[in-house]
Amino acid sequence: MFTISNVNSVGMTGFSSEGLQEFILQQKINDVTIMLYVDELFEKITSKILESGAGWGFSWKGDEMTLYKRERSRYFYVDINYNNLRIRRTTKCEDKRSAEMVKLCLTLKMMNVLPVSNQNLVYPMEPQEKPKPFFQEVSQQYLEEKASTLKSHKREVLCHTNVVKYFGKMRIDKIEPQDIHAFIQKERKRKVRGGKTISATSINYNRGYLHRLFEFAVNVLGLVDVNPVKKISPLPQDNMRDRVLLLEEERKLLPCIEKEWLKDIVKFTILTGLRISEVAGLRKSNFFVDEKIPYFKLKREKANISTEFPIVFLELEGIINKYLYATKGDIFFCDESGKQINSDKIYNHYKKAVKKAGLQDLNFHDLRRTFFSRIRLGGCNPTVAEYLMGHKQKELVARYLSYDLRSIAVELKKIEGMEDIYVTHTSHFDKNRG
Repeated sequence: MFTISNVNSVGMTGFSSEGLQEFILQQKINDVTIMLYVDELFEKITSKILESGAGWGFSWKGDEMTLYKRERSRYFYVDINYNNLRIRRTTKCEDKRSAEMVKLCLTLKMMNVLPVSNQNLVYPMEPQEKPKPFFQEVSQQYLEEKASTLKSHKREVLCHTNVVKYFGKMRIDKIEPQDIHAFIQKERKRKVRGGKTISATSINYNRGYLHRLFEFAVNVLGLVDVNPVKKISPLPQDNMRDRVLLLEEERKLLPCIEKEWLKDIVKFTILTGLRISEVAGLRKSNFFVDEKIPYFKLKREKANISTEFPIVFLELEGIINKYLYATKGDIFFCDESGKQINSDKIYNHYKKAVKKAGLQDLNFHDLRRTFFSRIRLGGCNPTVAEYLMGHKQKELVARYLSYDLRSIAVELKKIEGMEDIYVTHTSHFDKNRG
């Protein structure tokens, strides 16, 4: 396919000026043709290495690639060994000299050496820019270096799995806003368990992951200049869920909970409004029960603020005393064997209890909403309620409003024992109040 002549081997004698120009022109054409195919071959080999999981670190040695010719083929082949992975590809060259040139250029390219010139070439090669990494590589690096420090790391891993299926083999610098848009539209049609269409919330989680990943690629790695996700807006989603646990439902649910630790966690959540991950992450060192006003203090998951929660409910005090001295170590909530209980374990056992109780559409997060509704309907100050929920206050409120345990305890005392208020959600309460 390729034919390359070497001027030095032929010599300069015997050429007319026109013949010499024609010879040099043919050399240039051959060199360009070879380099185009080397680029194509390089892409195929790197893709194969990434697919196999052998890694890619540009630690290449020349003796890892050899040439050979098959008996019934007119072409020469390259035989590559890389981290115990063997790859064989045709050079599309019928003569050995051209095949050697392909091998040389490919070796230099895989060694991350840009061949500016070569003694066997009449025409010097132009420097070539190192190709940007594949999306899959950048996403993995983001997970290891950035996302591993986030509390939502488990969700980031799930998003990584979803987006890599679509963008994995694309170069990071080749992804445009239209590619992000196409991905979102494809996700909107995807079916999940039970034949349901994937929710807008889940799609927005994936979009958010892409946004954070490209910010990392722009600001930390310098692989791209612009974040393509910025031009694609999140999908509209319905965040107006108002499901709460009614008092009669609570009486049905608790007897259906088989695990004693889960029953205590459900009661604890209804009385404090903590998120499931905040409950699972509680430590004994968060509790200060010997103070004049006993309380626990923790850093909230989303707002990155600390909340001091006074322990005024007798039922809450009983649960806390039970687990503070149940086991050694700093773990607070633990199972029958004394092991720490994670969010997944809480959620799975909770869903079984809800199903057994015959309750419909009741998530664990609804217990948090139940707490907020109950304290608001009981007359708790709105700003104190927001503080206890761990919501970030508006800047003006945060600057001038200070909290103390005594005033918060007074607000919580208003609702203790007032069972008749546990009837509805605060959205209805606010409507009625105007």
